[in-house]
Amino acid sequence: MQLRGLGRPFRGHILHQRREFHLELGSDDVGRDGQHLLGQPSHVCGGLGVDNFPSDCGTCLEDKCCAELEAWGGQGDLTLELNNCRAISCGVDCVPAAPAIVPDAECAAPAGPQATGACVTLGGFIECNPVTNEACDTAAGEACVNTTSGFVCFAFGFEANLCDPCNAGSGPYCKAGSTCVSNLATCAKFCCDDADCGPGSCFKEAADGALVFGFAPNVGVCVSP
Repeated sequence: MQLRGLGRPFRGHILHQRREFHLELGSDDVGRDGQHLLGQPSHVCGGLGVDNFPSDCGTCLEDKCCAELEAWGGQGDLTLELNNCRAISCGVDCVPAAPAIVPDAECAAPAGPQATGACVTLGGFIECNPVTNEACDTAAGEACVNTTSGFVCFAFGFEANLCDPCNAGSGPYCKAGSTCVSNLATCAKFCCDDADCGPGSCFKEAADGALVFGFAPNVGVCVSP
């Protein structure tokens, strides 16, 4: 095998109170009463993190993902940008280390990379789009596969269909647009949302917050209804 290159959002709730925020003026933080607040993070997130997430996670989000928090606003599903920042910048505090346990793969999902793959942004360790196989030479037999830290193109006998037995280390290897789910040892289709599956759904995050792909929280796999 040759290397060519080298997550279900939980819902927020309506805020019942807004915490006092700090304004950055020059090099100091000052509160509404004009007093210096040395040692406090210079953000204006208004409690959107600590009011909607577990304490350590909320604090980290307010410190590192403030703009994304404010764009989200505290209501509805997390935005793609906030979900990415949550996993990449605050993964230790916000995302369990163990990968999500995936339920049964959806065998009836549309075969092959036919979706738009809008949930994937190329850059860094995300060198290809696993949903569409973009950036890989499909005609030459390359497939966009997941490593422990990103997506890269490989060229090596990808022949296993959806729900076929697989082994990510020794093969059989799943066809482009799908991945070998370790806890199932079967191939499942990559997805961005439920529209990529059918009649099943796109599984990205377990109830305990564990992600299918910790480095790409908005990417999931199609699972049975």
